[in-house]
Amino acid sequence: MTAARNPIRWVVILAVAALWASAAAQGAGHGQGGPPPAAGGGSRSAGAGPDPVREHVLVALLRFASEGTLVIDGGRVEAATPWPRFLAPGMWLRVDGEWDGDVFVASALVVTRPALFSYYRGPAGALDLGDGWIEAWFAAPGAGQAVSVFEVRRVAPGAETLALVRASNGSWLALAPGLRPPPPPLTDGWMLIRGRVDDGAVRWTASAPFP
Repeated sequence: MTAARNPIRWVVILAVAALWASAAAQGAGHGQGGPPPAAGGGSRSAGAGPDPVREHVLVALLRFASEGTLVIDGGRVEAATPWPRFLAPGMWLRVDGEWDGDVFVASALVVTRPALFSYYRGPAGALDLGDGWIEAWFAAPGAGQAVSVFEVRRVAPGAETLALVRASNGSWLALAPGLRPPPPPLTDGWMLIRGRVDDGAVRWTASAPFP
């Protein structure tokens, strides 16, 4: 009888130990999207391997964007990526990363809404949007569907025209209406396209994968 009971006793002991370990891990974790208590050490750079204990996911509305910094509902995000300068307030983002004090350090970010978008910086006249230069974003609910203006702002004239557009199956997605299409894309993915203004029209001169 004693020999038969010993295996059962060890199974029970191991099961209780596993429950204690699970409870300890849950107690040490922080709610998704919320900042953990301040901890020592510097912040991790974007792109570093995720820490399974500290990694979080935020889904939030973008309020402000500039080089390397985003302001979303819930706090400030630092991202070591060129993407922030091409994003517009009103977009919804999914941001992976971790909190460093009151700053969320991003390891990855994705625009979840609008479903498709593109960016343009250049003369407004090329898009029949008035005079001067603009920075504009365009959106579409899906491939092949109507493209509309998402956001427009006036900017100082620049040395070159820029467009950031996603390519898929040889087509440009959510390209600004009225904009002269760049040469057909050879590969899928985001392309940063550069051009110049010639007699009031945009002439594309170069393109490269982005980022």
